[in-house]
Amino acid sequence: MNELKHSIGDYVVVSDVMNRRGRTHVTWVSCHCVKPRLGQIVGLAVRYNGRIEHECEWEDPSYFVPEQTLTFWQVKFGLINKPVLVREDGLRLANLEEIEELPKLYQQRVSWNEQSKNDLSKDSQEWPRDKKGRWL
Repeated sequence: MNELKHSIGDYVVVSDVMNRRGRTHVTWVSCHCVKPRLGQIVGLAVRYNGRIEHECEWEDPSYFVPEQTLTFWQVKFGLINKPVLVREDGLRLANLEEIEELPKLYQQRVSWNEQSKNDLSKDSQEWPRDKKGRWL
């Protein structure tokens, strides 16, 4: 395996993603992104180019014959997105200005004024409770 330029956890800018093509002859092809996207490397994946062999008889199952081994980075663009596969030359390290554009959880906290706090406190005191003090 070649020396890898990136590592898991790096923030990268993705320009090309890999997609699987073919039913009987499987190949992984590069698809250019319309707009480069900022993401984080979360893993490394090995995939194979090859062909699917099957005999004409019903009893024989189909099988995959690998012809080429490929190594891709798994990159996620968000917290709940599925990782996409990217070749080493389809991404570059992100600089500090680009990393600051990533969305952050709980970026803005809601600030309550005193009137709202008092209203909520009164409402919670008026709600019915059981003998252990839990709300019904």
